[in-house]
Amino acid sequence: MAYGLEFYGANNQLIFDTDNFDGGQTLVISDSDIIPDGDTYTRSSNSLTFGRVTSGDLFGHTNSSGVLTNRSGKTISYVKAEFTSSNTGDITNAGTYGLEIFSSLGGLMFSTRKAASTVNFQAIYDKGDLTTNGAAVFSGDPSDVYVSIDYMYYANNGTTYANGYNFTSSGITYKGLLTDNSIPGNPITAAIPNIGTLAVIKLRS
Repeated sequence: MAYGLEFYGANNQLIFDTDNFDGGQTLVISDSDIIPDGDTYTRSSNSLTFGRVTSGDLFGHTNSSGVLTNRSGKTISYVKAEFTSSNTGDITNAGTYGLEIFSSLGGLMFSTRKAASTVNFQAIYDKGDLTTNGAAVFSGDPSDVYVSIDYMYYANNGTTYANGYNFTSSGITYKGLLTDNSIPGNPITAAIPNIGTLAVIKLRS
């Protein structure tokens, strides 16, 4: 290549080449905030939302319009991940200087001014992979670890839910349960598998 960047690994294998970076997009964290208990959050197009709580259950309900309501009984901290491109605006307080990478055709492929940090994927679960209520999705200290919250289900005052989580000091488990109270005194419960792809990420500053 005439201009650009190439990165090679320890065995001299090509890891990254700006001439062959298909799509010119990188997933980065572009924003972060909180969702107080009972408040709503609407994600923007071309973005993914990941959330966490300090400890305990993380629950929410997403309606047909894609609006998430926090049903955790506590505040959710979230980060918004976007695919950066020439159409993505600079983040707040991005500064005047930074590293920008352009393709051989002149298109902007990556800019540090558009990213607060990047993500390190810890695990990805396809729809239906998690078939047990309480299945471990992350083991270890969950500090700076976030989970997918774009599509969550919560109903009947917390007796039925899917795509929920529980945070402890030693890890994160999946929460998905259906409770049928139609027979008085004899509730029936069954696990609800994850209703969409779920990802577990750790922030890479």
